Amino acid sequence: MNKAKYKKIQNTNLAVTKKLLKYISNEMEKPSVIEELRFFHEDFFSHNIAFDLWLSFDFLDKDGNSFIDSYLSENRDSLNADEVKILEARNDSNISLFEIISIDNGFLLLKNLLENKEELVWEEDLAQVVDIGDLIFSRIANLLGLNTFVGSISYLPNSVKDEFIREIFVDFNNLRGVFPDLNMQLYLKNHSINLYTIYTNCVFEAMELEYDISSVFYDEIEEFQDYLNSKKKNYNSDRIISSLIDLFEYYLGEEDLSLYNLNQVDLSLFFHSAIKDGLIMSNKVLNAYISSLKLYLGFLNNKNKKYNKSYNSILEISQNRFYFMNLLSGVKLPFKIDERFYNAIKGEFSDFYSIPIIDFDKFILYTTNSPLGLTEKSKKIKRVHLKEINSLLDLSEKTNKKAPNQSDFPLIDLYYNISIHLGLCEVKKGKLHSTAKGVSFLKLRDEEKFTLFFDYIWSKDFIETIDEFQGEKTFGKYKKDLLEFLSSLEKNKKYEMLEVFPNASIDSDFFFHYYQYLRYMGIIDYSLYPSYEIVLTSLGKKTVNYLLSKDEVSKAGKVIEIDALRENKV
Repeated sequence: MNKAKYKKIQNTNLAVTKKLLKYISNEMEKPSVIEELRFFHEDFFSHNIAFDLWLSFDFLDKDGNSFIDSYLSENRDSLNADEVKILEARNDSNISLFEIISIDNGFLLLKNLLENKEELVWEEDLAQVVDIGDLIFSRIANLLGLNTFVGSISYLPNSVKDEFIREIFVDFNNLRGVFPDLNMQLYLKNHSINLYTIYTNCVFEAMELEYDISSVFYDEIEEFQDYLNSKKKNYNSDRIISSLIDLFEYYLGEEDLSLYNLNQVDLSLFFHSAIKDGLIMSNKVLNAYISSLKLYLGFLNNKNKKYNKSYNSILEISQNRFYFMNLLSGVKLPFKIDERFYNAIKGEFSDFYSIPIIDFDKFILYTTNSPLGLTEKSKKIKRVHLKEINSLLDLSEKTNKKAPNQSDFPLIDLYYNISIHLGLCEVKKGKLHSTAKGVSFLKLRDEEKFTLFFDYIWSKDFIETIDEFQGEKTFGKYKKDLLEFLSSLEKNKKYEMLEVFPNASIDSDFFFHYYQYLRYMGIIDYSLYPSYEIVLTSLGKKTVNYLLSKDEVSKAGKVIEIDALRENKV
């Protein structure tokens, strides 16, 4: 399509839209229409955001007709063929949320986040002012062969993206209890008033968040970090700041308090609650919180003596920390974190590597919201939940099957298995329920979650589901050969698989079943087109090096044990 035709279609769309809006304006003067709208306008749209959009596209009168239906019925003869087709296309469109994936010569490649599909639109002017990752709340229609946005284009702040999608799916599932045959497309079309309401609430929440207590908190953190940096003593500022952030997220933020409000906090009660709720699960974490609060309250006390009482309180807790250590000794830790593994990867962990972890969090949150129905025989997740969960994931998977099962969504299948393995979920009365342990898991740092996750996919329990092997020696050989192959690769360097793989001793059947899980975890990346390439990521290199060092430690331990045995025999 050339630019001249593009402009012609846009001009025709603009002209017929003006006619439609004039018609709607006249209709709004009628008492009968005003009465039908009174409930929606006064009760649902007191903020008046997006009301006109819903009105012009999706409002249905008592006969089930939209304003476009009525306008075409009364004025079709006065419209040309192109204007009629444009109005019909607008009438068939539905609202959704789109994320911009790429921008190229006026074309926007979009991910329809609510219908889980990609769409391409031509928006020359819009392409000049948007960025990849922007969220657009609008609708797409095919106008005379041109895929384009119709109606107003609204933006959703990324800060409320997850909440918006969560609220949409909660509302969708609630409505399906009333309308069992409801699918997502019908929901977006027939219940769009709910979407506009959720959108409006999220936008206002985002506006409030710009001035909320979080902004104050991070100003305080920045001030304290500058203070630490100005001191000659070499503080572990990352650990200190991390403890203060956890304190804010766990308690202060919930109470609309900042760090400057610590004089209002009963610190002894905080430590009791933090141990009980699993925020503090080890002596190491306990000491970190005590040290961080001593430093920060000392900093505040030097500025203002109103913090003197709180400062003395943390000094007293520090002197009596064995009391809290005794409390910890009676607490069974929900997870055993490999600290050496955690320390090995934390410097390489980034938002990119957090994606599969965030997706797993979404899976756990989904089960927390409502237990998942399972199939009667295999006890796998029912198809209706699979599609919904898959649509929520950033790493969502495509399947061409009309009736897909859990095995057709390898990532969801992995999440299902690991959630049961770690005790985050349990099968009870034919449904998958989240457990209290699942809630504790959500509080862990992403790096800690990663270590638990990787430990599982590196375990015999998981690997034997990927490939059959006979005995511990074969299992050990699989892992040894895989480590040797990966360790031979330089980090972040592309390798042609046809060049490097034939030289490796690794079992090909095992590798080509297993490598997609390494990709999920950010250990490797690969491409199949235009050439078959593999890349070992920075995180992958750290992980491989740790596993190799772990093997060396294990071997050294065996040597020491043998030597000790010989000494005892002498």
